[in-house]
Amino acid sequence: MTDAAKRVGEMWKTMNDAAKKPYTDLATQDKVRHDDQMKSLSSKGYFLLPDGKKSSEMHKGSKSDLKPKRVASSYMLFLKENIASTMKEKSCKLPEASK
Repeated sequence: MTDAAKRVGEMWKTMNDAAKKPYTDLATQDKVRHDDQMKSLSSKGYFLLPDGKKSSEMHKGSKSDLKPKRVASSYMLFLKENIASTMKEKSCKLPEASK
């Protein structure tokens, strides 16, 4: 496992539920987004992207390209937000931060 991921993982483990709440709320909102997009995909054959465009207009590949983005977990949202500060501490670029 990488040093940057280990550091962020340790931060996550030591956080209490109140500190994790913003990330769990965002994960819940992302789950609702995903569920809505999947319902729309199954009923209409497309779903609306955040910019208001139809997914069928954006993806010209196979039908498997039409699926909505996967749901992000609360930890993944936390990691995404905190990886930059971890990289700054190590003074390295993203590929180097994962070593």
